[in-house]
Amino acid sequence: LLLIVLSKFLFKVNIKTAKNIAEDKALNNATSQLPENIEVCKSILKIINNPEVKIENSVNKNSGTSLYIAISDKILIADLKENFTRFQTIAHECAHSIQNRFLQITHFVFANLFKIIFWISLILVIIEKNNYILQSLITFSVIGTVYSTLKYVLEKDAIINSKPLAIQYLKESKKVDNKTIENIENKYTKINDMGLNYIKFTCILDVFLRIFVYCILVYLKELFV
Repeated sequence: LLLIVLSKFLFKVNIKTAKNIAEDKALNNATSQLPENIEVCKSILKIINNPEVKIENSVNKNSGTSLYIAISDKILIADLKENFTRFQTIAHECAHSIQNRFLQITHFVFANLFKIIFWISLILVIIEKNNYILQSLITFSVIGTVYSTLKYVLEKDAIINSKPLAIQYLKESKKVDNKTIENIENKYTKINDMGLNYIKFTCILDVFLRIFVYCILVYLKELFV
């Protein structure tokens, strides 16, 4: 319970702090003349020699999350606001596109397997058909640990590589002066430090939260049956 409360607090604090950083009017004005998001994405993909990746604007206009889909080798770009943080956000997804494909696919498989086994285990407990409570707990805990570890490795790599990619793009655009780029780089560093800590915490929480829910349900069934 403490982990859940702490994660919500941490999430709100990080979002609020990152939002305040992104609302730097001077930096936003300095980068406002740069191309729109898809063109930025194409340019960064050329920098990393991976121009074959498909790029689309996200269909869900309410979503603020951009996404790289390894299965289809596609980047979906959210409706990003015209601020200086968008370059690092796009660079983050471009960085995902050159990661080890085996790790990407393995992460995708384990992420879905984790969810499926967890829900099946819960349903079996509810309908009193699960005679292997401990085995079920161990199974989705192990799968969850693998999934969370892979997620952290992939996200950490993308976060670390997104800043230099975004900065390189800004320098090559020749539309932003060096002093502004230096300020932007400092802001990116602050955002990335928060991002790394948050990803690490939520990866751990994701597994522990499901273990907690499963154990509570098993306890309640034993208590009232």
